[in-house]
Amino acid sequence: MDDEMWVGRRVQIATTSHGVLSGTIRWLGPISDRPTNPNVGVELDEPKGRNDGMCGGRRYFQCQPNHGI
Repeated sequence: MDDEMWVGRRVQIATTSHGVLSGTIRWLGPISDRPTNPNVGVELDEPKGRNDGMCGGRRYFQCQPNHGI
């Protein structure tokens, strides 16, 4: 995991469908179906995400619907 990443850090994410999105890192670590890959859970400022912090039936962080990615 990049030393520049931490929970609470503001980030920008480039997406193919919505362009550049801004948000805050809410979670760092492996997810259940990809335990060896580092993952970053981001709460987006706008409802252009895919979830509310839940992935694969497991809650990683909490945010409004469609604000998580």
